[in-house]
Amino acid sequence: KMSKRFLRTDTQRFSRLGKNRKKLQKWRSVRGKSNKMRLGRAGYPPVPKVGFKSAKSESGKVKGMIPKLVHNLNELQSLGKNEAAILATRRNKKIIEMNELFESIEKVMLGPERKSKILSDKEKKITAYHEAGHAIVAHFSLNANPVQKISIISRGQAAGFTITLPTEDKHMHTKTEFTEELSVLLAGHIIEHDIFGEVTTGSTSDLRRATNLARKLITDFGMSETLGLRTFGEKEEMIFLGSDAREQRNYSEKIAEQIDAEISSFIDKAAHQARGIIKAKKEELEKVVAILLEKETLEKEEFEEIVGVRQS
Repeated sequence: KMSKRFLRTDTQRFSRLGKNRKKLQKWRSVRGKSNKMRLGRAGYPPVPKVGFKSAKSESGKVKGMIPKLVHNLNELQSLGKNEAAILATRRNKKIIEMNELFESIEKVMLGPERKSKILSDKEKKITAYHEAGHAIVAHFSLNANPVQKISIISRGQAAGFTITLPTEDKHMHTKTEFTEELSVLLAGHIIEHDIFGEVTTGSTSDLRRATNLARKLITDFGMSETLGLRTFGEKEEMIFLGSDAREQRNYSEKIAEQIDAEISSFIDKAAHQARGIIKAKKEELEKVVAILLEKETLEKEEFEEIVGVRQS
């Protein structure tokens, strides 16, 4: 039998899994020689106060692959700061500047840039329409997060990405916000179907996230008008095993069928909303696609020059 002391320390160890860098480590210069830096109080090269405050207000969610560890802006900052410290060290800098901070946040959320992954012209065109669809729907949805960056350069497993960032760190969300988030997630899949007549595997992650979000609206948040004001399923977190929460059913097979039907209903409504925005903004969409194919990346300012400043 394992002692309580072992279980406690082992649980703490498992709870730290997923952090991509330890604060205390040996820093290596570009030449590969051991190079211990003078670190700040938190174990990092110092960060300018104004710069990091700005990063806090602009850091947020990304459409696509988000690490499970990132639950809010503060955790995202912490992870990004680790990577930013490494980048600053490799570039022989004594402080972390905004370039390192934003570059590190993208790496944490999406994975490393993969310039070696070369897409064919057809794949690049599909990716450009896919990401432009996400961006257009996000921009013209009043409650969705504003677009910060669009790219068709591969990162991690994604062929391209669209970053949308909240203007503030929010702790509560409305049903309308979730519905518009579903529309943004489904926009790439919809535009692939409408433009090319069929869909690709590039929408797999989007569809999975949309399905999981729709299920949470019903089973966790009680936002289904059909099933009423209650939750479904008891969740038990297995931190010691390093796994996600496991659900224990407390409802019948008939209710399970109704939940599945409600998930489809939420997704169908969000898809209809996304399709309406895409059709109404077809001209802006085509302009974004053309520039993406030429430049591969669009920052917020460039995007808003094409589609107009977002209405608050």
